[in-house]
Amino acid sequence: MSIKFEPDPHYIHRTTLFENLTPEKGAIVFLGDSITEMCEWQEFFPEVRVVNRGVSGDSTRGVLRRVDLITALQPSKVFITIGVNDLQRHYHPGEVVRNISETLKIFKKETEARLYLQSILPVMEYRLQTGILNQTIDAVNHELRQIAEDNGAVYIDNNILLSDETGNLAPGFSEDGLHINGGAYKIWADNIRNRVLE
Repeated sequence: MSIKFEPDPHYIHRTTLFENLTPEKGAIVFLGDSITEMCEWQEFFPEVRVVNRGVSGDSTRGVLRRVDLITALQPSKVFITIGVNDLQRHYHPGEVVRNISETLKIFKKETEARLYLQSILPVMEYRLQTGILNQTIDAVNHELRQIAEDNGAVYIDNNILLSDETGNLAPGFSEDGLHINGGAYKIWADNIRNRVLE
């Protein structure tokens, strides 16, 4: 599959690492960008075999470009959280939805994994200079709920757990307005625990 995408050094470092690892098949994979990469998922869920395939800075284009590295693992479950970097870079929301839909279709065709499509998390609009709006994130999440249903995936709304009354990422959950801290990860992990362990 040819995806127009210019990988940065970190993307290359991470994906070449993945190419040289041989984790056991049937693991639970967390797939996404820096928000996925920065969490110690295995320590939240020591009862099961978890593989972290987050790449800082990644986009829906990048995930499509490396999806074969995930399908090769024949995972038992895949938890996907991707799209905020696309929106920060002002990619069209429709492209974000299409790329994620295509990713789900590939997993459905090439694996027997249970698929969990997680919401794009809110941001602190007032802390970021990129112009990304939670209104746009909410609109994309609305579409993601539908494409999850269309592709036999389970949609998980973590956004609502981390938002304040204005729709922004709650102040106690981030230092930079985008990436989340340990307290937020604990809430997220608790929200998906039954899905991870079932």
